[in-house]
Amino acid sequence: MIDKLFENAAAGRGFWAGLFPADPGYTETHTTLAHFGRSVSAAQVERVLTACRRTLDPTPGPLAARSWATARMDQKAGSVIALLLESPALLEFRQALLQHCGACGVRVDDRFGYHPHVTLRRLPRSEPAEFTAADRVDLRFEALSLVCGEARLDLDLRTVVAADPDQISMPF
Repeated sequence: MIDKLFENAAAGRGFWAGLFPADPGYTETHTTLAHFGRSVSAAQVERVLTACRRTLDPTPGPLAARSWATARMDQKAGSVIALLLESPALLEFRQALLQHCGACGVRVDDRFGYHPHVTLRRLPRSEPAEFTAADRVDLRFEALSLVCGEARLDLDLRTVVAADPDQISMPF
Protein backbone atom coordinates (compact mmCIF):
# COMPACT_ATOMS: atom_id res chain seq x y z
CA MET A 1 0.00 0.00 0.00
CA ILE A 2 2.89 2.39 0.69
CA ASP A 3 3.97 2.01 -2.96
CA LYS A 4 0.49 3.05 -4.11
CA LEU A 5 0.69 6.12 -1.83
CA PHE A 6 4.01 7.05 -3.49
CA GLU A 7 2.56 6.47 -6.96
CA ASN A 8 -0.55 8.55 -6.34
CA ALA A 9 1.44 11.37 -4.71
CA ALA A 10 3.77 11.47 -7.73
CA ALA A 11 0.68 11.71 -9.95
CA GLY A 12 -0.44 14.83 -8.07
CA ARG A 13 -3.35 13.27 -6.17
CA GLY A 14 -4.42 14.99 -2.95
CA PHE A 15 -2.58 13.60 0.09
CA TRP A 16 -4.10 13.79 3.57
CA ALA A 17 -4.33 12.15 6.98
CA GLY A 18 -7.61 11.30 8.61
CA LEU A 19 -9.50 9.05 11.00
CA PHE A 20 -12.13 6.55 9.93
CA PRO A 21 -14.78 5.35 12.45
CA ALA A 22 -14.58 1.71 13.55
CA ASP A 23 -18.34 1.28 13.00
CA PRO A 24 -18.82 -0.69 9.74
CA GLY A 25 -21.75 1.55 8.87
CA TYR A 26 -19.33 4.44 8.37
CA THR A 27 -16.76 2.78 6.07
CA GLU A 28 -16.50 5.69 3.62
CA THR A 29 -16.93 8.56 6.07
CA HIS A 30 -13.99 10.09 7.88
CA THR A 31 -12.73 13.16 9.66
CA THR A 32 -9.76 14.81 8.00
CA LEU A 33 -6.90 15.78 10.33
CA ALA A 34 -4.48 17.42 7.89
CA HIS A 35 -4.01 18.14 4.19
CA PHE A 36 -0.50 17.82 2.76
CA GLY A 37 -1.24 19.08 -0.75
CA ARG A 38 -1.04 17.71 -4.27
CA SER A 39 2.68 18.03 -4.98
CA VAL A 40 4.13 15.59 -2.48
CA SER A 41 7.39 13.75 -3.07
CA ALA A 42 8.17 10.18 -2.01
CA ALA A 43 10.48 11.61 0.66
CA GLN A 44 7.61 13.70 2.05
CA VAL A 45 5.32 10.66 2.11
CA GLU A 46 8.01 8.88 4.16
CA ARG A 47 8.28 11.87 6.52
CA VAL A 48 4.49 12.00 6.98
CA LEU A 49 4.52 8.28 7.78
CA THR A 50 7.32 8.91 10.32
CA ALA A 51 5.30 11.77 11.83
CA CYS A 52 2.23 9.54 12.09
CA ARG A 53 4.19 6.81 13.82
CA ARG A 54 5.62 9.36 16.27
CA THR A 55 2.09 10.59 16.98
CA LEU A 56 1.14 7.00 17.82
CA ASP A 57 4.05 6.57 20.26
CA PRO A 58 2.78 5.94 22.88
CA THR A 59 -0.34 4.65 21.15
CA PRO A 60 -3.31 6.72 22.36
CA GLY A 61 -5.86 3.97 21.88
CA PRO A 62 -9.14 4.46 20.01
CA LEU A 63 -10.26 8.08 20.02
CA ALA A 64 -13.84 8.66 21.12
CA ALA A 65 -15.98 11.50 19.82
CA ARG A 66 -19.55 12.57 20.44
CA SER A 67 -21.27 14.00 17.40
CA TRP A 68 -24.50 15.64 16.32
CA ALA A 69 -25.89 16.55 12.90
CA THR A 70 -25.97 20.02 11.43
CA ALA A 71 -26.28 21.76 8.08
CA ARG A 72 -23.96 24.56 7.14
CA MET A 73 -23.92 26.78 4.11
CA ASP A 74 -20.92 27.22 1.86
CA GLN A 75 -21.59 30.13 -0.48
CA LYS A 76 -19.66 28.63 -3.43
CA ALA A 77 -20.45 24.93 -3.33
CA GLY A 78 -23.82 24.72 -1.60
CA SER A 79 -24.75 23.10 1.68
CA VAL A 80 -23.00 20.41 3.64
CA ILE A 81 -24.73 18.08 6.08
CA ALA A 82 -22.20 16.93 8.65
CA LEU A 83 -21.69 15.37 12.04
CA LEU A 84 -19.87 17.89 14.22
CA LEU A 85 -17.38 16.23 16.55
CA GLU A 86 -16.64 17.03 20.19
CA SER A 87 -13.50 15.34 21.50
CA PRO A 88 -10.63 16.93 23.43
CA ALA A 89 -8.58 13.78 22.74
CA LEU A 90 -9.09 14.26 18.99
CA LEU A 91 -7.83 17.86 19.17
CA GLU A 92 -4.77 16.82 21.19
CA PHE A 93 -4.04 13.98 18.77
CA ARG A 94 -4.23 16.34 15.77
CA GLN A 95 -1.96 18.88 17.46
CA ALA A 96 0.65 16.17 18.13
CA LEU A 97 0.43 15.06 14.48
CA LEU A 98 0.98 18.64 13.26
CA GLN A 99 3.97 19.10 15.59
CA HIS A 100 5.59 15.89 14.37
CA CYS A 101 4.91 16.80 10.73
CA GLY A 102 6.54 20.19 11.30
CA ALA A 103 9.56 18.52 12.93
CA CYS A 104 9.86 16.31 9.82
CA GLY A 105 9.76 19.35 7.53
CA VAL A 106 6.31 18.56 6.12
CA ARG A 107 4.06 21.54 5.50
CA VAL A 108 0.39 21.12 6.40
CA ASP A 109 -2.19 23.21 4.54
CA ASP A 110 -4.10 24.70 7.47
CA ARG A 111 -5.42 27.89 5.86
CA PHE A 112 -9.05 27.14 6.72
CA GLY A 113 -8.45 26.18 10.34
CA TYR A 114 -9.74 22.98 11.85
CA HIS A 115 -13.40 22.23 12.49
CA PRO A 116 -13.75 18.55 13.50
CA HIS A 117 -16.58 16.99 11.52
CA VAL A 118 -17.63 14.07 9.36
CA THR A 119 -19.24 15.17 6.10
CA LEU A 120 -22.34 13.08 5.40
CA ARG A 121 -23.61 14.71 2.24
CA ARG A 122 -22.91 17.64 -0.05
CA LEU A 123 -25.90 19.39 -1.59
CA PRO A 124 -25.80 21.52 -4.74
CA ARG A 125 -26.57 25.22 -4.34
CA SER A 126 -29.99 24.63 -5.92
CA GLU A 127 -31.03 22.16 -3.20
CA PRO A 128 -32.12 23.59 0.20
CA ALA A 129 -30.27 22.46 3.30
CA GLU A 130 -33.26 20.71 4.85
CA PHE A 131 -32.64 17.61 6.90
CA THR A 132 -33.93 15.73 9.91
CA ALA A 133 -31.61 16.14 12.85
CA ALA A 134 -30.13 12.82 13.89
CA ASP A 135 -29.63 11.64 17.42
CA ARG A 136 -26.19 12.13 18.85
CA VAL A 137 -23.82 9.44 17.70
CA ASP A 138 -20.79 8.15 19.59
CA LEU A 139 -17.92 7.33 17.23
CA ARG A 140 -14.69 5.46 17.89
CA PHE A 141 -11.75 6.04 15.58
CA GLU A 142 -9.46 3.00 15.60
CA ALA A 143 -6.94 3.87 12.87
CA LEU A 144 -4.98 6.87 11.72
CA SER A 145 -5.13 6.71 7.92
CA LEU A 146 -2.88 8.16 5.25
CA VAL A 147 -4.83 8.63 2.02
CA CYS A 148 -3.70 9.58 -1.47
CA GLY A 149 -6.18 8.98 -4.27
CA GLU A 150 -7.73 5.56 -3.70
CA ALA A 151 -4.73 4.29 -1.68
CA ARG A 152 -5.22 4.17 2.08
CA LEU A 153 -2.73 3.02 4.72
CA ASP A 154 -4.19 2.46 8.22
CA LEU A 155 -2.07 2.71 11.38
CA ASP A 156 -3.74 0.93 14.30
CA LEU A 157 -4.88 2.86 17.41
CA ARG A 158 -6.51 -0.06 19.21
CA THR A 159 -3.92 -1.10 21.77
CA VAL A 160 -5.38 1.11 24.53
CA VAL A 161 -9.01 1.32 25.72
CA ALA A 162 -10.88 4.37 24.44
CA ALA A 163 -12.08 7.22 26.60
CA ASP A 164 -15.71 6.97 27.62
CA PRO A 165 -17.79 9.23 25.31
CA ASP A 166 -20.11 10.01 28.25
CA GLN A 167 -17.22 11.91 29.86
CA ILE A 168 -17.05 14.32 26.91
CA SER A 169 -18.74 17.64 27.64
CA MET A 170 -21.11 19.06 25.07
CA PRO A 171 -21.19 22.77 24.17
CA PHE A 172 -24.91 23.09 24.96
